[in-house]
Amino acid sequence: MKFVTEHDRGAFIFEDEKIGKKAGLIMYSILNRDGKFPWKTIFHEIDRGLFQEDGRFVEIFQLWVAPEYRRNGIATKLKLTLEELAGCRESSRFFDIAVAS
Repeated sequence: MKFVTEHDRGAFIFEDEKIGKKAGLIMYSILNRDGKFPWKTIFHEIDRGLFQEDGRFVEIFQLWVAPEYRRNGIATKLKLTLEELAGCRESSRFFDIAVAS
């Protein structure tokens, strides 16, 4: 698994190492519910009790698995890797943003 991270955002990329093809991707941001956002969000409308005490949470804004690799646990592995990172950064709440296309 490859990764690109900064202190407040990042991505994990799952590759089929045999052929060097990208099989899955998860992209995230570490945000604070109480912060100001330059874009419209619903975070201030969500019950404050759903957030950890300091307001931080992990927003998953992209989770993708190539069709031929689906149903093999790749999305689960990506999410567990992110949960492990979040635990190291003491951020335990997750919100997945779903967009219908």
